[in-house]
Amino acid sequence: MIELKRCEVALDEGPEWLWRQVHPNFVSGDRVSAEAFVGTPEARSEVSTVRSSVRIAEQAFVYHTTALGLASAGSWAVSVDEVKATGSRAIGEDLVDSCAGERPSGPPEQQAAGGVTRP
Repeated sequence: MIELKRCEVALDEGPEWLWRQVHPNFVSGDRVSAEAFVGTPEARSEVSTVRSSVRIAEQAFVYHTTALGLASAGSWAVSVDEVKATGSRAIGEDLVDSCAGERPSGPPEQQAAGGVTRP
């Protein structure tokens, strides 16, 4: 198992959902490609998500498309248990930001709060 980096906190709340924004290129009809959940070639093992206990799916989508200016076909949910079942781990990205003192300022609906899945 990969050691946690400074300030990382592994999510163990099995029933928690993680909202993943999926680029339109990864959607064909009503099917989402598995590529949408494995990360980029540069960060294959790190997939950004937003924790459902922090944001609802719509807030995650609006932040991704409006504040970050990125394309998204919508928010898809993956559970912490599903991430763990693949041999990966879910990291509370908002907890990392708090620890590192890098949490964005502004109203909560404009702040990112997410998770990163890592093997």
